[in-house]
Amino acid sequence: PIISKLLEQQKTPRKIIERFATRSQAFAKAISELPLRTLETVDSITRTGIKLDVKDAQFRHIGQDINLSSNRLSYSLISAALILAGALMIEIGPKIGTYSVISVVSLGAAAIFVLALFISVTKEQTTRYDPHPKVIK
Repeated sequence: PIISKLLEQQKTPRKIIERFATRSQAFAKAISELPLRTLETVDSITRTGIKLDVKDAQFRHIGQDINLSSNRLSYSLISAALILAGALMIEIGPKIGTYSVISVVSLGAAAIFVLALFISVTKEQTTRYDPHPKVIK
């Protein structure tokens, strides 16, 4: 009941009209100042030009990130292909025990790529291997 009473007080036609009038006045003021502000901005740009201040440290690492990501993607795709090849060829060719030589070699190579991927991911957060510069604001 308290919430409905409060909503009724807030949603009365008088309150709605008051809010509309307040917002309309603020909008009208902003619209009336717009031409003057636009001229001031154009004059300022004409006098001083446009200055764009971009810190190189904020973007320098993007190339390194793309390179690292593409290497990881390559490792994972090669690992997946080797795992599939090893699983599909488990009964083919010469065998070591009950497993195919091709299968053992494929799964071994996949293990090496997965290990390289795992090492790359775990090293990323250490400060020694993190290529991102620490930006001090």
